[in-house]
Amino acid sequence: NANAMLASAGLSIVWDGEVEEEDNPDGSDFYNIQTTEAISALLGTNPDQEAIDLYLAHTAEFQHQGQTVSIRGYAPLGGTRVLLVANNAKVLAHELGHAFSLKHTHAVDADDACDNGGEKAGDRCCDTTFDPGPPPRGPGDRTAGGLLL
Repeated sequence: NANAMLASAGLSIVWDGEVEEEDNPDGSDFYNIQTTEAISALLGTNPDQEAIDLYLAHTAEFQHQGQTVSIRGYAPLGGTRVLLVANNAKVLAHELGHAFSLKHTHAVDADDACDNGGEKAGDRCCDTTFDPGPPPRGPGDRTAGGLLL
C-alpha cells in the first residue's frame, strides 16, 4: 500500500482513476533496479505529461567506477516521472523538487560567482534565483516587490 509507506512523510497519493502496472521481471512487488539503463527504461515507460508518475522500487543501485552506488530516488529536472525507493518516503519531496526544475545547491569558493545569477547570502551556497511568476493581472497578484494592492 503506497499510502502506508508515504504516511511517515505526511504524504498521500490520490489516484486519477487509472492504474498502470508494469510487469516486474523478477515477480516481486517492487523492482530491484541494478543499472542506469534500467532506471532510464523505467522512467521512459508510459509518460503522462499531465501528471507526475511515481515509480516505487525496492532497491535502486548501479555500478560506477567499480563500486555499487545505491540511490534513494531520482527525477530528471523538469520531468514528469519520479523514481523512489519505497522505504524512503521523505525523499519524495526532494525528488519532486527536481521534477519542478529545482537544482541542488552546491558550495562554491568565496570568490566564485553563482552561475545561475543567484546570491550566496554569506553561506557560500548558490541560492535559487527569485521567480516572480506570471505578469501581474490585478490586485493580489504577486510581483517582485510583493503584492499589488
